[in-house]
Parts: sequence; C-alpha cells; structure tokens
Amino acid sequence: MQFKGKNQKLQFQMGSWWVDRMLGWLENNNEGPFFIWGHYFHVHFLAEKELLFSGELDKDDHYHYAYYDAKIKYMDEKLFQPLIKLLKDLDIWEDTTIIITSDHGETLGTDDPTWKTYFFDYPQHKTMYDDDLKIPLIIKNKNLDKQEIDHTVRAIDIVPTLLDILDIPCRLDCDGISLTPLLEGGKLPELTAYAEELFEKRGAGSLQAIRTSRYKLIRNITKNKKKFYDLKNDPDEMKNLIETSYPSLKEIINEFEDVMNEMYESYRAQKSETEKQEKNLIQDVVNNFDF
Repeated sequence: MQFKGKNQKLQFQMGSWWVDRMLGWLENNNEGPFFIWGHYFHVHFLAEKELLFSGELDKDDHYHYAYYDAKIKYMDEKLFQPLIKLLKDLDIWEDTTIIITSDHGETLGTDDPTWKTYFFDYPQHKTMYDDDLKIPLIIKNKNLDKQEIDHTVRAIDIVPTLLDILDIPCRLDCDGISLTPLLEGGKLPELTAYAEELFEKRGAGSLQAIRTSRYKLIRNITKNKKKFYDLKNDPDEMKNLIETSYPSLKEIINEFEDVMNEMYESYRAQKSETEKQEKNLIQDVVNNFDF
C-alpha cells in the first residue's frame, strides 16, 4: 500500500506477486515431497478496489456485499484453476493434499447492501458472532471419501490433522487435535472453540468468545459486558440469555466462563514457550535445508 501524495489516489496492491512465482517454483520442484503455504487476499474486503482499478472486475457485475460473489468467481477462475491445471499437467494432482481455509469469516448480514453502504453496515472481523468466526475448511486427499461433516472443529486442529493425514510425526505440542477420526467416518467428543480479538481499537472493545455446538459465551473485557446464546434455538444470535432466571442455564453460563478463563490463561502461559519451540524448529529446518 503506497501513498503518492496528499491529493493523489491511494495505490493499493494485493499480495499477488507471489502466485506466478509459486507456480514457476512448483514446475521445477515437484519431483519429491513439497509444502506450499499461500495467503490469497483477493476475497478480502477492499480487495475489490484493486480488482476494479485493474479491470479484473466489472463494476456492474455482482457488486453487492463489496463484490463478494465476483471476487470468489475471480479466485476460482484466475487463481485456483491454474494451480489445479498445473498439478494435473504435472501428474501429481491425485497425490497432492490440499487444504483451503480462511483466517476469519465475512459478515454479509441479512439485507443486500451495495458496496457503498456495506463498509458502514457490516464491519468485518470486529465481532465474536458466528458470521465473523465461522470459516470454510475443505480438505482434499486421495485417501478421504467425499463428505460433509457437521461437527465443531477449530483452526488449531488443522496442523495436527494435516500431519496425521500425511503420517508425519509432530515435533511440537499442538493445542489442537487430529480430525482424522471424523474424516474416516468415526466420531470425536464435543470440541470447545476459543476466539479472541484483544486489539480493542479495532472494534467494540477487547473481545473473547467460547463456543460449543450448542452454546456460545461472548465477553467484552473493555466494557465489562457479556452475551450468551443458545445456538440450537437461536442460530442468528439474536436473544442474549446472560440475564436468564433459569438456574440450570445460569450454571452452564458459569461453567463456560470458568472454561474461558482457564483457556485464556493456558494460552498466555504457553505463548512464550511455543514461540521458542517454533524459532528453534525453523532454525533447524534452515540449517538442514539444501537451498
């Protein structure tokens, strides 16, 4: 992102420069095992600015929700399909494991705003509601049957799952667990998902949430406010039950808050040790990698 001058237009460049370089690298480095991590920005809010400016999007086509559908179509046609074609041309498509996910969701809302009103009506990843927290998770592997799984899983489960699928020993203590039992048609116990947005200037304050498939507790530390939702009967999170008079529900709320406190303190305690392990692991990889 560059500012050329006080009265000149903002020039915004997405992190697209690496895509062609990645494809080129893959063409020359596919004989043995490889790992590629790519962070595409093209569906993110405000990416439409660059895509419109460069002519990649038609200003009159699918312009609602900040060109959300148009950006997904662009991602598929211009970015995913070339990668898939290359993998097939190299005859490694079947043997390549692919995971598609996101770092946050998208608040589309119940109305149908134009691009001009969308920015103000639906601020992105600034809440602990499911619209912001739920993300796609698509796993493609030749040993997995095609299926849809209805089970609460978490971003921290992705790494141990990938390592398990590929039969790679994990050298770090992961916060998450492998989801392979679910992928193989089995079962897992209820998982508790923790989320936070502690940069209070971003939105409504310093936020935390804890969620199961049935209930969710949201806590605003800055404003000392709480919200509790029964997701089974209120999936849109419209009815705050925090002031409930039902003793059994009050007990559940207290249990959720205790678990939230435990998870928060546990993550804080692990952070420095995890960062140390990651630094040592990266250095070990660098020292032993044949550049």
